[in-house]
Amino acid sequence: MNKLDAINDMKRQIGQRELEQTLAYYNIHVTHKRMLCPFPGHNDRHLGNCVLGDRGYIRGFSCNRSANAIDLVMMFENLQYIQAVEFIWTTILGRSLPEYDRPEKRKYPVLSVKDLEFIGIGFPSARYVKNYVNCADDKNEELPDGYFVDRDGLEEFGIYRQERSNSFYELLENDPVTAKGILVGKCRDTAEQFQQVLVELDNPWTEYGRSAARDPVFKKDVRDYCLAQIRKCDAIMNKIKTIQIARRTAS
Repeated sequence: MNKLDAINDMKRQIGQRELEQTLAYYNIHVTHKRMLCPFPGHNDRHLGNCVLGDRGYIRGFSCNRSANAIDLVMMFENLQYIQAVEFIWTTILGRSLPEYDRPEKRKYPVLSVKDLEFIGIGFPSARYVKNYVNCADDKNEELPDGYFVDRDGLEEFGIYRQERSNSFYELLENDPVTAKGILVGKCRDTAEQFQQVLVELDNPWTEYGRSAARDPVFKKDVRDYCLAQIRKCDAIMNKIKTIQIARRTAS
């Protein structure tokens, strides 16, 4: 089968049910078709600002953005369109790819948003943040492009400027030496946190140790959980080790 035809055929089959599976994959909880806004840069705390539609899209009313399953994967996994379709088809839906050439190889290992957030790198995708400028008494004050007003208190209105925060993926591409050093350190720190819990389980003077002494089931559950998280750290570290760093030639 021609690759373009195969991708288009898969896309046509990624609809409402597949969107719901994608939301579940990213632990985006939907309650009566309402959810917290999942778009980067929008720290939503109001259930219902984002809703699940009936035609394979979610819509955020506060940030005025919408996305289907493919859009979400492109955003969360830092993938191009074709790679995102293949990711949904295989990783999220658990289906086999049609008979055509294999998925395109990426320049860097597939370190997903979930991988990076697991080791403590939050908001690894590009996002927009608001930076405080000053305050005003008049909410209708005319402002230049890129500035907006947000209510800060009962009497004053804060003036903010929206700026783009570069993603960790951009650092990985532009300065892989620094990015790799950060990744290795974060991954080791995360693994050490779980290793420390394992040590404390056998120490009756710690909170974990006292609970473990009273409840063997608790001790087993915590041990199994920590070992699973350490294995996850090892898997992420193996991805990090494959990052290629180009050698600089002396001028």
